[in-house]
Amino acid sequence: MTPYWDTQSPLKGIDNANMRETVKELARLDGAFIVSSEGIVLSACRYLNASADGINLLLGLGSRHMAAASMTRETQALAVVVSESSVVRVFERGELVEELIPEILIRSR
Repeated sequence: MTPYWDTQSPLKGIDNANMRETVKELARLDGAFIVSSEGIVLSACRYLNASADGINLLLGLGSRHMAAASMTRETQALAVVVSESSVVRVFERGELVEELIPEILIRSR
């Protein structure tokens, strides 16, 4: 059996139904999730530190958006930010590339 702390463990995969509640509870806390390209949650509640020089965000976007934009500029990562208003924003290469507004998605169904 694969140990839970194994970084390749399918138990920690974001598509594992048993992980859903764990992710929801950890998401209530401060900090970022680090997820591998294979979808394995490597870490949660992490502080991200990258330079914000040259990052320009829309007014009203706060520190979690700044951290996401900064990290994606410094790395090849993609960042997904869920704001307090439930709007989901995706950052790549330091830029906002997608914005999903739940109310619009619900109405369109």
